[in-house]
Amino acid sequence: NKHTGEGGKLKKDVVEEVATLKEFLNGPKKAKGNVVGVCPECSGPLIHEEGCSKCYNCGFSKCG
Repeated sequence: NKHTGEGGKLKKDVVEEVATLKEFLNGPKKAKGNVVGVCPECSGPLIHEEGCSKCYNCGFSKCG
């Protein structure tokens, strides 16, 4: 097993894959309000709540 110097990249890839697998197994987080669009960050549902558009999948929020 040779060291290629890419251990940091490999670790990041594994962390991203685990996060993707968790989302797949658990399903997307449930929307609580009126769906008003698609999140520009993760393509999840944008919910209009308290005067803001919020994404409960990734935490994106835009008010105004």
